[in-house]
Amino acid sequence: MSCIICREIRRQIPVTEGCVLDFNLTYPELCHPSAVTVRYRLEAEGLLQRVIRLCRTTLPALPKGVLGERLRFEYSYTIGWEREDMLSLYFDCYEDLGLFHTGLGRRSEVWRLPEGRLMGNRELFRSSAEVRRRVNAHIEAEMSAAPTGHWFGGWQHKPRWFFLTERGLCVYFRPGDIAAGAAGIPVFLIPWSALEGCLNFPL
Repeated sequence: MSCIICREIRRQIPVTEGCVLDFNLTYPELCHPSAVTVRYRLEAEGLLQRVIRLCRTTLPALPKGVLGERLRFEYSYTIGWEREDMLSLYFDCYEDLGLFHTGLGRRSEVWRLPEGRLMGNRELFRSSAEVRRRVNAHIEAEMSAAPTGHWFGGWQHKPRWFFLTERGLCVYFRPGDIAAGAAGIPVFLIPWSALEGCLNFPL
């Protein structure tokens, strides 16, 4: 049974006459007291205040026609893998602020439970260099099997752009980094069998 409660913050924030921003945010709250809950609650409150300031200062000052009638700010989390000793999750942020800015981003974190401590690559993997080599080989093999022109060349994966699942390690890229931006966030699943001998935690 999951020990995570989904908390929501939903607001309709006036920007200008005839223009409203829909603010939708979710964050996880653990059933027991934890630094995880405190961090994400404070982060959620901070994001709401930042967007409110944006709606009261920067956006109303933009030239007429830049903003539409409806703007959006969405921030949501997804659990990759929830275990008694570990929690892997990622957050997606989507901003639609008319012609001023539109963007999609992702960040991910792995927590040691029940301590509520962020886990780094050195704690997760015996050799980050070997993991990176195997991950890159898997991505290259998957890319080579795709139609010509689907993926861009010259890519480089960031060491912290990943989350854990029961099936394996999922690595991702920013929209537009290795494929057309309309494709969203590319994700590659590297099965645990491909990382045998590299992990510092039991499966």
